[in-house]
Amino acid sequence: MKTLGRSGYCLTLVAVVALASTSCRRSNSQAVLMRSILLNHGFVFVWEVKSHNGSLDNDDLIQPHAANPQSPPVKMEAGQAYVFHPVQPLDFQKLGAHDLPDWIRESGCSVVSAPKSVNDMTFAYVGGPTFDIRFRCGRESYLIAARTDPWVGAFPGCKRSSSALVLIWEK
Repeated sequence: MKTLGRSGYCLTLVAVVALASTSCRRSNSQAVLMRSILLNHGFVFVWEVKSHNGSLDNDDLIQPHAANPQSPPVKMEAGQAYVFHPVQPLDFQKLGAHDLPDWIRESGCSVVSAPKSVNDMTFAYVGGPTFDIRFRCGRESYLIAARTDPWVGAFPGCKRSSSALVLIWEK
């Protein structure tokens, strides 16, 4: 049986360190991404739920979930949807057409698709507009979706809008 020489050991060690560094960098960049796009702009993380092939519809938000702020995850997982509630009432029409795309670009990411105006949004009978914004950071793709969430503003004295933002890492 042949053993690894000193150079083989060093190459293996370098590969392990590089792999660990990449994973750490990704989780760190995702935490920074959540903070710079959502948490620093009046949203709080409240809940995590399994997404359906990278999407989430309003029915998924009907099930009871936290409405109070939680600690956001340090690392995002593919196939999970991360739900953020606004701290105070927001104009979701302006948010989707202007603010979110600007915040995404300010974070160093590129917007792939976003509503250009309210004409690109869907309006339900109840709640604010729904829309999707797709963007890329490096080689990773993300989706931010505005959805009606019955758990936003469902408590006495709460004056928040009825829409929430859902962040999904599409890989």
